[in-house]
Amino acid sequence: MSYSLLKLLYLKSGSLNVPGQSNCFDFSDNNRCHMSYYQPNTRGWFIAEVEKCLCQQNIVLWLNGNAGMGKSVITAILLDKYIKRDMVCAWHFCTHSNPSQNTVLAIILSLSGMLEITIPGYAKALHSQGDAVLQEAKTNDDPMELFKVFFLTPLSEIDPPKDSDGNLKRFIAFFDALDEMIYKQMNKMLTILRDGFPYLPSFILLFVTSRRNDNILSALSEKVRCATYRLHHHNTHTHKEDSSILIEL
Repeated sequence: MSYSLLKLLYLKSGSLNVPGQSNCFDFSDNNRCHMSYYQPNTRGWFIAEVEKCLCQQNIVLWLNGNAGMGKSVITAILLDKYIKRDMVCAWHFCTHSNPSQNTVLAIILSLSGMLEITIPGYAKALHSQGDAVLQEAKTNDDPMELFKVFFLTPLSEIDPPKDSDGNLKRFIAFFDALDEMIYKQMNKMLTILRDGFPYLPSFILLFVTSRRNDNILSALSEKVRCATYRLHHHNTHTHKEDSSILIEL
């Protein structure tokens, strides 16, 4: 399985299934549903902001707002845009109705399986640690050890990806509806975001959506280089006025 084949499957059918990776969740139906609600030529200002973030040093972009504001729709549109540019490395859509998919362990393993396909050299670096190390990380109840073994160590060992011009190529990982994780699991994920993500290589940008949540705000304010936007109720589709930048660290 290669990125080019993954993209071909997506372009032909909208499939986000990752063949050969049993730990990866298939969010094809979620993404198609969110895409169907998109109104063309709306939220163009925000899509432009994401493009700016790719050229900056931020490692997390957090979009928050009340339920029904279109955060998941924006996620789907951005995923569609950047998968066509070979710039999406992983994705996860949280839903409160499927808690088994929203544990830290399940999410890390699903994202890791996607990285094996999308990031050159990652699979080799991951498995070079040995099956015993991987298994121990999965069985220990330590989110940071899990993150270290499946993300930090292998991603730090590979050569930074380059584009066709030899410049650093950034990849986006999408995490939609973080706040729909159950409280205990969300706090474990916030520990990873606060204490782990600042040490990832700079070619990874994490795009996160959620409702406004003080715990998420606190975690992303401490150590993380984060650009944060909040959607407001009024509906100015083409201007930045329907959002405010809360943090840019």
